[in-house]
Amino acid sequence: MDGNSLHSSHLRGGRIHHLPSHTNTLLKRLDRITALLGDDWRSADSALGLHLAVRLHQLRAVLDGPG
Repeated sequence: MDGNSLHSSHLRGGRIHHLPSHTNTLLKRLDRITALLGDDWRSADSALGLHLAVRLHQLRAVLDGPG
């Protein structure tokens, strides 16, 4: 799954309508995220912080350019 797969999925009403991954794979990935980030990663404050961190990482990659 590339870095934009989840971001480019169709999110409607809080549900993902298209995801190029099997449900069990997605659930295992969510479990792994919880193990790494803690149980509160889905809270509004944590989600905002994670969103901003990912976005800043993406912007830095663009500014730094290739290689």
